[in-house]
Amino acid sequence: MINTEQMDKKAVYDVMLDLLYTVNASWFKLETQLKGIYASLGKSSELNQILFQLYEDFGRYEAKRLKKTMNIKAGDIDSLIKMLKHSHWCAFENVQTEKLAEKTFRMRTVDCTTQQAAKKRGEKCYDCTTDANRLLRHAFFAGINSSARVRRIFAPPEESPLAAEKNVSCEWEISID
Repeated sequence: MINTEQMDKKAVYDVMLDLLYTVNASWFKLETQLKGIYASLGKSSELNQILFQLYEDFGRYEAKRLKKTMNIKAGDIDSLIKMLKHSHWCAFENVQTEKLAEKTFRMRTVDCTTQQAAKKRGEKCYDCTTDANRLLRHAFFAGINSSARVRRIFAPPEESPLAAEKNVSCEWEISID
């Protein structure tokens, strides 16, 4: 186990951030390789079911752990925004939030590193329109408030409707009943 008590705060931060980036990069590489293998076997739908369950489990588990770590009891929109700001999304990305109403907020990713990495690999983009992305977000927010709903406004490969804000990679709307 890493002896964090013997390390200064900056070193702990740097090590943990590097570990997060390593896990994130490995996840996308594994996902890409598995998709190729399953497609070559004609079993893409089986892989999708496995990945969907994994995304859903991850979202719920992350929400449960963060609620406990941050001692969050409420499930209002402000609590969802606070939890998002401490989630894996904000560890990797510039995520902007805007409260739109008492029970609704917007989540935008700006200059997405996942999209930048996809382009470095020679891909047009990483497809974020899949049900898996919606499921992960829904499971995370529903883990805080079971009435949470997630709606994709746009995500790659869709073009941004925000002509003046081309650096916005995706936008999602989260609401509660």
